[in-house]
Amino acid sequence: MEFLSFDDWLAVEEHKSQNRIVVARFIKSDNGDFRTFSCLASTDDDSLKLILSTEDWDILFLGDPMKFGWPEIFQDNDGKLHYNSGQSAIINGITFQPFTIYHPGEDYTIHHFELVQNFLLFTLAYYDSNKQEYLRENEDDEIEVVAKCEVEDDRTISISVNAHLLKQYLAANRSYLVRYHDHRRWATEDTSSQIGKFKKSPIKIDYGIFELWLRTDIQWEDKKSSSRLLGKDIIPPYTDLDYTHVDFVYGETKKAIEKSSFFEALKIVQSIGKNMERQAASFHDMNETQLRDVMVASLNTHNLGYATGETFSVRGKTDIFIPCGNDHPFITECKIWDGASKYKEAISQLFNYLGVRDEEGVIITFFKGREFSTTIERAIEGIKSDTSYIQESWIAKQAGISYGTAFHKNPRDSKKQVRLHHLFVSLT
Repeated sequence: MEFLSFDDWLAVEEHKSQNRIVVARFIKSDNGDFRTFSCLASTDDDSLKLILSTEDWDILFLGDPMKFGWPEIFQDNDGKLHYNSGQSAIINGITFQPFTIYHPGEDYTIHHFELVQNFLLFTLAYYDSNKQEYLRENEDDEIEVVAKCEVEDDRTISISVNAHLLKQYLAANRSYLVRYHDHRRWATEDTSSQIGKFKKSPIKIDYGIFELWLRTDIQWEDKKSSSRLLGKDIIPPYTDLDYTHVDFVYGETKKAIEKSSFFEALKIVQSIGKNMERQAASFHDMNETQLRDVMVASLNTHNLGYATGETFSVRGKTDIFIPCGNDHPFITECKIWDGASKYKEAISQLFNYLGVRDEEGVIITFFKGREFSTTIERAIEGIKSDTSYIQESWIAKQAGISYGTAFHKNPRDSKKQVRLHHLFVSLT
């Protein structure tokens, strides 16, 4: 009976782990199945109380809960077609968003899981197929495990996530992580003398609620008894974001803080580009606007100030804008490579968005063709031939993606210099 009651599994309290937390699994064995699926839920007033008021899967209201996160086109009763992106749903006043994506396949045994792209961009993670892990380079330049995957027959059947990074992501999104569970076990022992044909019992734990079904009315082969644990538990976010990645202190002057914020944003953009290069196939077919939106969405998971796209600045709308203080805003132009002459036009376009007091600007160029190194050389030639370029100021740097800086005369005040940061991302 102890085996069927899941007392051993409940005692582990997975959702309280300080190391890794299982966010998805579909594991079958001779004695049972374990299924877990996760999503985000907004931390609005009373949302925790509402979620834990019943063991039901909240997202059952959407139809097949395991398909939450899938986009779909559907037809209403009047025959009109509608598109649902699958990115969010409001149920009982609570906003739910996907965190794990489930792919069922054609057969009950063919399935696998993925983590949502936004979490991978937030953690700047890349996948190592040899280790079957998502990894990242942390603030100490050490390789850190973001998530571990259990793979069977080339299918990811379980994912566990670094608890610290998960809770930091939840804090950034002001969300809980809700883990939905549907676990089943069966035994050769006939327990009908103890439970009869069917018995249902509620189970409440700290940050969790379940219902346990014990039954002997469904028997097959040598299996005489079975049980099912259905319910959910919650992982709360950190109260505040972890600021250890910010390499400046609040005792510095306002200008120093603003400059540090600019370079923190630049560092994050470089890391996002690095991650996009590792997953180039996911981004190769995106247009300029879509690539910019990926950058903006990922930047907004960091504590930098609110990043916006297509934002008015001086004489036009810049692709990415982060305030970073009045004197050092993060102003960025995003382009898909289309030749050296077009690249020079991008430099002129960026200057339209920079004021006389702005000292830094950024151009991110996405490249989809071959011969990446040759293309960078052509871009550098274009930079050096621009009339605003200050001779001998180009400095080639390496930050996971190709990156360099150059000083230019400010077109509005030739006695002032602007340093442009040129980032190149290969999506080949």
